[in-house]
Amino acid sequence: MLAKCCSETLDYYPFDSRKRGRFYAGIDLAERVDHSVIAVLERTEILRLVHMHRFKKGTSIASVIGYAKLLSERWDRIHATYVDSTKHGDYIIENMREAGVANPKGVFFTAMSKQEMAQILRQRMTQGQLQIPYDRDLLDELNTENYQLTKTGRITYSHPEGTHDDRFWALALAAYAAEQTLPPPSRPIARGRGAQ
Repeated sequence: MLAKCCSETLDYYPFDSRKRGRFYAGIDLAERVDHSVIAVLERTEILRLVHMHRFKKGTSIASVIGYAKLLSERWDRIHATYVDSTKHGDYIIENMREAGVANPKGVFFTAMSKQEMAQILRQRMTQGQLQIPYDRDLLDELNTENYQLTKTGRITYSHPEGTHDDRFWALALAAYAAEQTLPPPSRPIARGRGAQ
């Protein structure tokens, strides 16, 4: 499945580039134990992973917000930015909105929401609707994410000790944003004939 999604011709857009398109961002927030990660998908005929940035451990949330704000200013147009708000609640979304991050929306990670996001990501991959660059670190994370069916019928997700899944969830958030958010339809401008 991963081989089907990988494109050796697709490269990440640099942070300082200016781009136009239909973009959807996912931000997995962390502070001390894990890494914060921003993933950006572009919708063309399919979804293409065009940017991913993994912050060093210990990077402040303010720095992550600043990075997302600059992307919002440089890239026209980020239709939605879905953010893991599990630890930080609604106030982090309000902070992002005030800072100028494009269309932030909080996603509280529960067993059900994680299952829905992971299923959307998997579905896009199996249908050939998601293209990713050949990024060995990302591929390792996508390949090592484990799932287990509980006796209540829910699926739980985990990763082996010593590994991380921050890139996985940032990508899943971006795919979820693209699935949930369609760009507004263009509206023709009415041209009046003027007074007669």
